[in-house]
Parts: sequence; structure tokens; C-alpha cells
Amino acid sequence: MKTGRVVLLTMVALLLAVTGCKKDDPQRVDVPVTTIDAVGEIGFLQWSPDGTRLAGASQADRLSVWDVESGETVFAYAFDAWLGGLCWTYDGEQLVAGFESGDLVVWDPATGEELRRRSHNPEAWGRANGFTAVACSPTSPLIATGQLAGDFAIWDSSDWDAGPRPIQQYRWPVDGLIWRPDGAYIGETHFTTLNMWRIADYTVIQELGGIAGDSTHMAFSPDGASLVVGNAVGGVNHWNIITGEKEMISSGSVSSNHYGGQIVGVGWSPAGHVFASASNNGRIIIWEAATNHRLFFLRTPRRIASMDWSPTADVLAMGGRHEIMLMDLSDILPEPPEGEN
Repeated sequence: MKTGRVVLLTMVALLLAVTGCKKDDPQRVDVPVTTIDAVGEIGFLQWSPDGTRLAGASQADRLSVWDVESGETVFAYAFDAWLGGLCWTYDGEQLVAGFESGDLVVWDPATGEELRRRSHNPEAWGRANGFTAVACSPTSPLIATGQLAGDFAIWDSSDWDAGPRPIQQYRWPVDGLIWRPDGAYIGETHFTTLNMWRIADYTVIQELGGIAGDSTHMAFSPDGASLVVGNAVGGVNHWNIITGEKEMISSGSVSSNHYGGQIVGVGWSPAGHVFASASNNGRIIIWEAATNHRLFFLRTPRRIASMDWSPTADVLAMGGRHEIMLMDLSDILPEPPEGEN
């Protein structure tokens, strides 16, 4: 009997550790979830600049744009090459996606019309090369791309015929790209390094080490002073870009904040006083930006593969299997400190 009770208590303890029911956990908050029908597991998800539409895709077969208010699909595109990344141009008038085939495809997101298709040019790059990352400037027509063989380039979406401007070629694949909100700088990650490039002269002005090679989820604070980076093993780092100081706020271990979940998205509130990190087990943590203190956590009803915070409202969008889940946090977030938007 005693042995059985010990076994039972051990099982309960393990269950508490895995589910995150720890004494020092932040408060769990339940928020109503609304859903939009989708096809496949939505591993890529991004809001339009005006916050009215969502672009999302599974990694291997279908890309779509949805009207958020109605939940209707605006257009859908089937593909058979691995998707490396997608983004909206700053004015919301073009949607850009890069594929492992080396194709860069541009659509009119309002109609689904294909505006441009740029296939990889071996003469320009010296070798065939699939896209691993795509990022659109938030303030200009510039588009940054990264490729499997380590090529980092900038395109101009107002003049696609001009082709790419090669910026750097690494020995390692470009893992991720992130523009600062003012569009004056762009960060790119490769291997274990994040380089911050100044667009005016394409010069590296800052190098941040200690980046996990799978750190593809990144988000700048609205003022551009802080960068949050999440990786595939559940780790979350918060960088002060001004000072270069880094704090690991989640290690990703079973005993850590995400309890073993893989980070599938990070994002900031438009006011910049809080940010979120989401793991594939459906756990979303809301952090206070000034202190890196966990305010509370949310749970989605099912596992998720992506997350993005609306640029215009306190609404989270999560990509799941055959659905997008939306959470409105406007009634539960703390007010921004006085003087912040």
C-alpha cells in the first residue's frame, strides 16, 4: 500500500511539473477564443500592416489570406515546394513568399493575382539556392531574403526587374530576418550569431552572439530598443539593443516557463509595455517588458504552430491544425505606464 501511494504521489508530481501547475506560476487567465477555418497546419502567420487581414500557410502545400472580421478566405494558393517565409509589403499591397525551389512569388493580396515570379538565377548567385527567410521593411519597398547556402540580399518591391542586391554570403544558412520598426536597420541570424545591419550603407553595426541556430522567431519592440528571440527548444532571450545586454527569461527546460514546449512565435503589444511568447503546446506567456516578469499565461484549446500579435490592437492570432485561433487581450492587459502609447 505504501509503495502504491509513493508511486501515485510521484506521478502527480510529474504531472504538475509537465502541465506547469507550479506554486510560483503566474496566474492563468482564460480568454474566449474565436476561430477561422484553414487548411493544413498553419506554421507561418502574419498580420497585414493595417491589422485587417492575416496571411498564413502550412510549410508544404497551401498559402492563404483571410479577412479577419468576416473570417472569409480572400485567396488561396497551392504549392508543392517547401515554404521558407512570407511577408506583407509596408503598404499592404503585395504579399511575398520565398520557396526552397528558389522561387520568389509576389501576389496582390486583395485579389490573389500573381504579380511577379522571380526564379533563382544561378548566374547572379553562382549556385542554386532555396529561400529560408523573407522579411518586408515596415517603412519602405525593401524586401530582405535569406537562402540555404548563406546568401543574404535586399530587393526593391517597386522595381523587381532590378533583381536582388547581394549583401553578404555566409558558410551557414540564413535562419531568420527581422526589420527594426523604423526600417533603418535589419537583423539577420546565421549559425549562432545575429548581425544588425544599417540599411543606409549596408554595414554591420552590432553583432549579438549566443543565438541558437534555430532562432527564427524574433520581434522588435515598437520603439526598436528591445528584441525578443525564441528558439525551437523553448528558450526566450530579451535583448536591449542599445546596451547589447541579454537576459534569458526562459530556458525551455521542463522546469522552466514553457515546460518543454517549442517556441512558435513572439510578439509585442502595440503600446510596447508587454510582449508574448507562445509554445507549440498551446501555452502563451505575457511578460512585462520593463522587468521581464511573467504577468500571466494563456492556454489555447489545442496545440499551435505559429503566433503573431496584431500591429494595431491587443489581439493574438495563433495558427493551428486546420484553424486560426484569435484571442482579444484588450480587457486583461495592464495599462501602459504614463507617457507610453
